Amino acid sequence: MSLFLCGFAVCWIILVGVKGFKMQSHLPQRENLKFLVASGHTATQSWRMLQGVYRDDCMSWSQVQVWHRRFAEGDGHTPVTDLLRSGRPRSQRTPEAVQAVQTAVGVDKRKTCAHIAEETGLSRCTVHRIVKDELKLKKKVPKFVPPMLTDKQKRM
Repeated sequence: MSLFLCGFAVCWIILVGVKGFKMQSHLPQRENLKFLVASGHTATQSWRMLQGVYRDDCMSWSQVQVWHRRFAEGDGHTPVTDLLRSGRPRSQRTPEAVQAVQTAVGVDKRKTCAHIAEETGLSRCTVHRIVKDELKLKKKVPKFVPPMLTDKQKRM
C-alpha cells in the first residue's frame, strides 16, 4: 500500500499489479478513484494522486473526470466496471468460421481469399486471417525468374 498526504487528509491507495507491469485494465484505478470520491476529494486532487501512484499507466484526465462524476452523482453503488455494450462482435473468427474456411480450402487449394469469402459470407480480411493465423497456410505463387543477360544485352 502507498500513503499520500493531501492537506489534512490521509488516503490509502491499494496498489494492484507489479511495478513496471503495463496495466491492462483501469479497474484498480477506478476502485481507488471511487474511494477518493467518497473521501471528498475533487477530480483534480484524485487525478494527481493517481498519477503519483500509476505514473505512465494512469488514466487520462478526461476519463478521471467521467468516472469522478459517475461516482459523485451515484448513490455509492455505482459499479467500477464498464457497462455491457450491444452490437456486433469484434471478431468473426469463430470455430464454425474456421471450419468453413478449412473445408473450402480443402476442396480446392487454388481458391483465393476473395472466392472463399464469397462462399462463406465472411469478409475477405477475416478469411485471410483465418488462413494465415489459424490454419497456418501460405499461398505460394511461382515466379518467373529472368534469364541471365548476355553481354550484348548488358551493353544496350
